[in-house]
Amino acid sequence: MIGAILTGGYGKRMQGLSQDMPKNLLQLRDGYTILDRQLRDFKAAGVDEVYMLTGFRGEMIEKMFGERWNGISLRYLREEKPMGTLWSVRNLFNHVQEDVILRNGDTVCDIYIGDIVDFSLSQGKAATVVAVKMRSPYGILSIRGREVTGFREKPVLNHYINAGTYYLKERVRKYIELEYEGKDIENTLFSRLADESELSAFKYNGFWRSVDSLKDYEDLRNIYSARVDYYFGYEENVNDSHVYHVMRNRKLKVKGSGKMSIVDGNVVLNGKSVKGRGRVEVMDGDELEIVRESVIEFSSSVNIEQLS
Repeated sequence: MIGAILTGGYGKRMQGLSQDMPKNLLQLRDGYTILDRQLRDFKAAGVDEVYMLTGFRGEMIEKMFGERWNGISLRYLREEKPMGTLWSVRNLFNHVQEDVILRNGDTVCDIYIGDIVDFSLSQGKAATVVAVKMRSPYGILSIRGREVTGFREKPVLNHYINAGTYYLKERVRKYIELEYEGKDIENTLFSRLADESELSAFKYNGFWRSVDSLKDYEDLRNIYSARVDYYFGYEENVNDSHVYHVMRNRKLKVKGSGKMSIVDGNVVLNGKSVKGRGRVEVMDGDELEIVRESVIEFSSSVNIEQLS
């Protein structure tokens, strides 16, 4: 299995912010781009080869990231003029003979890629699309007669949308090679796969953002002002403490001494399960095993790192 990222898009609605660069080179914080984040996701799942499907200003990506990123081999397939995502995927499958995890280059998501792989391999479909619930871009009014009885600001709706992450099994090749009228995979390849009952949906309810506007980007920058990503999850600073959101099946080591509390999840400390939400003492060198996705809070004197 290899990874691939559609990096050819540029920000037409970014009001000049990304007109001279691909959107995935936008910085979530200083020195840390959307592309850094996506490559980190691949690394966390053990993917060691990623194809960059570039287009507009693709030379900027190649110059900045080169042929390797933290042990991941980077390969570049570039379109010389806008050809559409269907052409990019066809070109990719002309170079590879295996399953592909494909991502849009302008999304940030906390989903663990290994979970998508496990789900996809358990399905009999040729491809899987990650689905997230749609957040309304507007406030929603509840109205009885002429009276407003409630107001919800941009609520999550009970409708699923495409999250821009896909698992394409090698046998999807025969569908890619068919003739289509359109240029984008959504209206061609995926529409055909759905008609043929060859497309499964992986429903994801966690953190997901797509950078489609300047406001989207500003929101992400604000989130990342108090957030740091790791291969095992991420940390957010809350009230002078460290709050870690950790993926399942991770082994961690405590650095420093202080208090730990389990906000949510299932954690094993030095071989013993930690239950409830009470605060327990941890010491430098203690080992944690994360049984399922968990949220753990530590006092400011404690940090954690992933064991190799």
